Amino acid sequence: MRERSYFGTYAVREDELPGLRGLTHGTTLHGLQFADPERAREPTTYYTRTSGVGLALGNSVALAGPQARIGVIGLGVGTLACYRTPDQAYEFFEIDPAIVAHSRDGTFTYLRDCVPDAAIHVGDARLELEAMRAARFDILVLDAFSSDSIPLHLFTREAFGIYRRAIDADGLLLVHISSRYVDLQPMIAGLARANGMQAAIREDLEVYATGASPSIWVALSPDPATMAVLRKTGGPGAWQDLPPPPDRVWTDDFASILPFLQWDNVLGRGP
Repeated sequence: MRERSYFGTYAVREDELPGLRGLTHGTTLHGLQFADPERAREPTTYYTRTSGVGLALGNSVALAGPQARIGVIGLGVGTLACYRTPDQAYEFFEIDPAIVAHSRDGTFTYLRDCVPDAAIHVGDARLELEAMRAARFDILVLDAFSSDSIPLHLFTREAFGIYRRAIDADGLLLVHISSRYVDLQPMIAGLARANGMQAAIREDLEVYATGASPSIWVALSPDPATMAVLRKTGGPGAWQDLPPPPDRVWTDDFASILPFLQWDNVLGRGP
């Protein structure tokens, strides 16, 4: 299946040999799901159990309790839904109704199988969160790339201030920064410092399992105790410190990706 929405062109493809169905948006893979019912709830691609978000959500009871409130910016095919434990509440934020349709019409069944009662807010997540005002989440996941394009308005000092207010004082923010062309690590370090949060990075790059993808996730929290618990997940060395921050962070008035481009990949000279 192939279709176009206001936000781009989507394709749903099936690979019969490993038994996977996937959704792509331009050059970005938004998710895969196994056709085998026994594996249909297994997290795949950038969201596997060894990824940064997998380690955090897989240990969400230890991090945030059995009734944790979890928000996800960027629905994809709904993969993260199946990390839910019975008493946790999930909410999703998605700007494109076409993505919501694929996750609700049976094309992908993560939502139906794991959080059929989840609230889905259709619209710009930054505006939706800003309207909420009070802290709402114990864990908030930011996963909003679009066909290798970085939504800069979601990566400014002001935007991270909104995320900081959207989580509790001991809450956790998880940011997906896997990109072929832009190294966001220094900028996220700067945004963490500007908003009074500690940060650690999980690079899950040597991935060989079927349906899994290399990923880079950054975890941020205003609470040192939360970060201490998170750093114990995945074993020694799973979480590392970020590189030094830049002199200037992105703001709503100024943002440039030029200093952070991985030029070998941009020019086609990368591995």
